[in-house]
Amino acid sequence: MKSAISRMEKAIIENAFHDYNNIRSHSTLNYYSSVQFLDKWNNDESFREIL
Repeated sequence: MKSAISRMEKAIIENAFHDYNNIRSHSTLNYYSSVQFLDKWNNDESFREIL
């Protein structure tokens, strides 16, 4: 018997992925979120030299 994911459950999972990938800081990225790290990497040449 296949169980369907409700809209609410899907929204909770999507929000968790969004939070993890866009908002949450990561120690391996020097405590930047993924979005912040990518922005600094692409727009700040001195940032790339530090790493």
